[in-house]
Amino acid sequence: MVYLLKRSNGTWSETTLYDFTRGNDGGQVFAGVTLDPAGNIFGAAAYYGTDSYGTVIELAKQKSGYQEATLQDFTGSDGGWDRHG
Repeated sequence: MVYLLKRSNGTWSETTLYDFTRGNDGGQVFAGVTLDPAGNIFGAAAYYGTDSYGTVIELAKQKSGYQEATLQDFTGSDGGWDRHG
């Protein structure tokens, strides 16, 4: 999952921005995320994807939240996280 943590009046609130399906989008964010100036979020997701080697995803900021797009779906020969052992 990708979360937004927001502090207000000394307390923190958590909002889920994206929940991975453990399908073609990947399984979990690995090593954090990066934001661009427009507020889009980029990260590498370990595990899952088409061949189970992970993905690189973009969460594009929309008026109603974020839209996920898979930028790279690793096959093993081009990198990725080898969960096969």
